[in-house]
Amino acid sequence: MKNRVLVTGGAGFLGSHLCPRLLNQECKILCVDNYFTVNLGSPFEVSILELAELVLFLAGSRSRLEFRSPPQDDPRQRCPAITRAWQLLHWSPKVGLREGLGRTIEYFDRLLSSPSEARKLVWKLAV
Repeated sequence: MKNRVLVTGGAGFLGSHLCPRLLNQECKILCVDNYFTVNLGSPFEVSILELAELVLFLAGSRSRLEFRSPPQDDPRQRCPAITRAWQLLHWSPKVGLREGLGRTIEYFDRLLSSPSEARKLVWKLAV
């Protein structure tokens, strides 16, 4: 009997790449998605450059940014709309971008400083 796998979020980026791989490995898959997304981001526009520079600064990284041409259909301006999150979930951000990124960086610093905790980040597909 082949492995049976349930893939949730099959229409998303990960699911759409995972399903063909599993099929190639002759797994039986059930792919589900509700095609319903909610933006849980900030309602304030931040450029990718500003975000990258902030992450490097908060992480104390000396990495350098590498610039590539965006895809033709890439929007020049993005302004997240979180009204759906409020309407459906009564959710709105409680912390700002800088604080949220700082908390995330601290979390992964703690996680990666312990080998046993770092193993939790490794996903292994058993086929």
